[in-house]
Amino acid sequence: MQLRGWAMTMFERMLAHPWAHELAQGIRPVGPNEVGWMESALTALADSGLTGAEGLDTIALLAGHVRGLALQAAASGEDNMEAALGRQVSQALAAQADRYPRTAAAFAESGPPGDRDNALGFGIDRILDGLGVLIAARTR
Repeated sequence: MQLRGWAMTMFERMLAHPWAHELAQGIRPVGPNEVGWMESALTALADSGLTGAEGLDTIALLAGHVRGLALQAAASGEDNMEAALGRQVSQALAAQADRYPRTAAAFAESGPPGDRDNALGFGIDRILDGLGVLIAARTR
């Protein structure tokens, strides 16, 4: 499994089991399934040239991004979190768009809510791009 697929699958699993969010915080017993997730991510990174510590940091970085968005999605109670956020921001902007011109412009430029709902993929891709830069710099 590639690292992007690993992160997307983690997101899907977190959405499917929203009750598990509280269980996966802080110092806690770690079971074989969670270690299996680490193993699959580290396997995807095996030939990258990253150290073991950097591999674990990569997992933490990706998991943090995924977990944050999964928590927001679970808290929204809607299938399309972006649509819910868009409605809330639109309500705030309707009354005071002149106070927030950049936010109003960003939402206007972004198109319909379905076109904006890419924080998960965008973040994963930027994280992986950064890792690619690090790996490439080491092979020069």
